[in-house]
Amino acid sequence: MAKLIKDPSIKPIPKPIRFLLITFFSLGVLPIVPAFVGYGFVPSLEGISKLSNASIFCGALSAVICLCLALFRTEPSIVGEGKWAILVLIGPIFGFALGYQVLFAIPMMMAVVSGHDIEYQYTVWAVKPHGSKHCHSKIILEETPLLFDSLCGVSSEIMNSVAKGAKIKVAGRGNSLGVFPQRVTLTQ
Repeated sequence: MAKLIKDPSIKPIPKPIRFLLITFFSLGVLPIVPAFVGYGFVPSLEGISKLSNASIFCGALSAVICLCLALFRTEPSIVGEGKWAILVLIGPIFGFALGYQVLFAIPMMMAVVSGHDIEYQYTVWAVKPHGSKHCHSKIILEETPLLFDSLCGVSSEIMNSVAKGAKIKVAGRGNSLGVFPQRVTLTQ
């Protein structure tokens, strides 16, 4: 078994900063978990407009943090030049994706804890009857961020009735910034 040789010139990250980084990236992962089990959160259009600039800032900050960690906390001679180059290239992209989601985790947690029954109207961008492994009978919504744009498990009656550009109402437990979809109905 190969041993990881630590470079003595690289000092460990202080515990409070490590704690903040772990908390920040955990919040970034939080919105992914419900989506994988079929209970995705869909932000309201008002919530998206409120959080979009701040989310982009958090994503950029996270990308810079990941790039700095890759450049200054890893040694190319220890991990290998090829792996280090991949880490430096992919780290910021991964960091941006996690950082962008951090602010959507907060209204999502608020909806779970103190949410109420609420309804929002969205426009259908695409209908995918077969969906994917984790999301069957999928409707993709317009003007929503990438990881929050899908409604899964939509009834066949609704799936057969909607097309691109159709208006639908999504109801469920939520707050002013978004909803956990439970019911989907057509708008007249």
